[in-house]
Amino acid sequence: MTTTDFDARDYDAIDWFRARDLYQDPYPYYEYLRAHGPVWREPHHGAVMVTGYEEAVAVYHDTERFSNCNTVAGPFTKWPVPFRAAPRRAAVQ
Repeated sequence: MTTTDFDARDYDAIDWFRARDLYQDPYPYYEYLRAHGPVWREPHHGAVMVTGYEEAVAVYHDTERFSNCNTVAGPFTKWPVPFRAAPRRAAVQ
């Protein structure tokens, strides 16, 4: 299934963290998000989606109320995340 095969009911049911098809062509999903308004709390994880430019700039500059913490693990990583150094590789001779 491609994102062009989805409709609004499909997007309502989809977990965007795990929907591989969305990664291939996310633009129809972005349109779906924008249709909810410039700020919307998605129902699966409670993440706030900010799609409006003015709203995104306001969030970016408001460090008192919004975190600027970005993580490759997504917004649901438990803190503190233990740091584990990568194993050292043997020197090539």
